[in-house]
Amino acid sequence: MSDSLYQAIEGRNVKIKNRLIKTEKEAIAVGKSIFHKEFGEDYMDDDRRYIVLHIKGYWIVKGLQAVGYTGGTLVTVIDSKNGDIQFTKIWK
Repeated sequence: MSDSLYQAIEGRNVKIKNRLIKTEKEAIAVGKSIFHKEFGEDYMDDDRRYIVLHIKGYWIVKGLQAVGYTGGTLVTVIDSKNGDIQFTKIWK
């Protein structure tokens, strides 16, 4: 199991429970706060859609523009164990 929700202990895969950010909803909340802090009110659209992935211990939150709008995609990478922001960018 390559997902970091599990770790190998004595040959068994055991689910890690002590992560700071455990759900997609929590990851989106952190992502929104980072987007607001980094990019201001212009990027805090209520119609924005989010894609959230959990890969190898990191939440990847992508904020997409609403259908019919033009602009960039916001991306932030968050460490699920401690909530540290690893990367934030806007792709236009």
